Amino acid sequence: MLLIQVPREIHLSIIETGGLSINELKSLSFTCRHFAHLCLAEIWKSRKFIENFSLTKFRETLSNNPFMPYGDFILKIKVDELDKTPQISIDAELIKFFAQKSCLLPFELLGDRLVNLSMVAYHHLDDYDDFDAQDEQEEGVKNGETKITELSSLVNGGQQIIKQMYNYYYKPKVEFHDALSETIKLGNVKSIRLYCPKMTEKVWECFTRSAADSLQAIRITLNSSTMVRDPSTIVSLFGKYCKNLRTFDIDTYNIQISKESALLMLENCKKLETLDISASSKIAPFLYKSQSINSLYLSYPQEGQDLNQIKEMMENLTLLSFLKIDGKCNLSFLKNFPNLDYLQIGDFANMDDEGFLNISKTKITELILVKTPKISDEALSMMSLMPTLIKFNIRDRLPNVTQRGWINLAKRPVGNPSWQVITIDDGRQINPEFFKILDHSHHNLETLRIRGFSYDNLLKDDSFDNLKFKEAWVYYKKHSQNPIIHWPIKYNAKRPSNVREAYDGYEGSY
Repeated sequence: MLLIQVPREIHLSIIETGGLSINELKSLSFTCRHFAHLCLAEIWKSRKFIENFSLTKFRETLSNNPFMPYGDFILKIKVDELDKTPQISIDAELIKFFAQKSCLLPFELLGDRLVNLSMVAYHHLDDYDDFDAQDEQEEGVKNGETKITELSSLVNGGQQIIKQMYNYYYKPKVEFHDALSETIKLGNVKSIRLYCPKMTEKVWECFTRSAADSLQAIRITLNSSTMVRDPSTIVSLFGKYCKNLRTFDIDTYNIQISKESALLMLENCKKLETLDISASSKIAPFLYKSQSINSLYLSYPQEGQDLNQIKEMMENLTLLSFLKIDGKCNLSFLKNFPNLDYLQIGDFANMDDEGFLNISKTKITELILVKTPKISDEALSMMSLMPTLIKFNIRDRLPNVTQRGWINLAKRPVGNPSWQVITIDDGRQINPEFFKILDHSHHNLETLRIRGFSYDNLLKDDSFDNLKFKEAWVYYKKHSQNPIIHWPIKYNAKRPSNVREAYDGYEGSY
């Protein structure tokens, strides 16, 4: 009896009870069509693809299999086994396939599976050769201009008519298609990631029009080779068409987004909740235009004078992050964000005790400071007195902080909560008393990381006797090249033994 004649139930039983590895499944898939379908479906499910690299490797697995061509297989398992397969993740090859077969796809079955897209280095794919079309257009323009010159000498005041004649008779008529946009039309795409796409302004407009109704979250990472000179244009298109956006995140390769483009998004996207944008500092006084935003990341330097102009309340804002603040600013605008819970400040060379005083008046629970060299012992004391702050992360070197400052941070008043997280990158002035206070008084401490000190200076082996940090001190002194103490100990992650284990715990949501 041939394998193809064996009942499908037997094939399925072998797959389910065999405990086969990925390589064994691949080998078995070459025996017959039944095994090809079942084995490749198992490989697909175990990998839970999201990036181009892994999906490309999977396509290579199919490339030499005569029983199940690539596009046919993916379409089959997505339609026949909706209950068993993960959400679709798409690479450039599958984008082409969908664009070419869009008229044949069963929308009512496939549509709800097209939810999340993740594309790396997507290049605009059109139905015609860009270079041939460009040459044809240039030739048409040349011929058209010649005819216009000839006719305009004969017709006085007829320039507009002649231009219309040129557009009709001489301008090449090329039908425009974009594979990514065509794919989005297939289903209810809610979340998209685009890493380093190369798309013209025309393609971006086609894309945003196609995604207008369904798109809720997008993350875009641009690089220097993008086809759009000013990324503000991209932001304007999303603000114009994608009014159901909840999350918008764009990395623009250190290029500023204009105030006008950012304002268009703030005003038009009424459901916007998370915004990560390298917006011009001029947008700061107009942030209140969006009352739906709860998480705001400003990834372009903000001028202190513009931040000082923030006067309107934003009650929904709970998370605020600045890449850099230039000039003088006392952070008094924070009072306009009464429900702020998380604050991160990157590079702020002029941040002084007045700024820390205004931070201490907020109700934040987590504070991250990256480069604030003017911080003092008094500022650390203010942080300790805050009744809500439980997570504190401070980086860079702190020349003005002494041992007393760190003791002030650890000694919290009666009634104030225990520290949960403390990370310090300049531990030169931290002494054993700091650790003793944390051990005895902060029972809710979950994470402690100290770097930037010298072994056997202020801190020695006997400094940690009878403290819960002793084991971590000994471990990192033995295993780390640079002085560090991380409690609890963060052991090196075990390398996964197989593909299925590697993808355990993966969450495919945006």
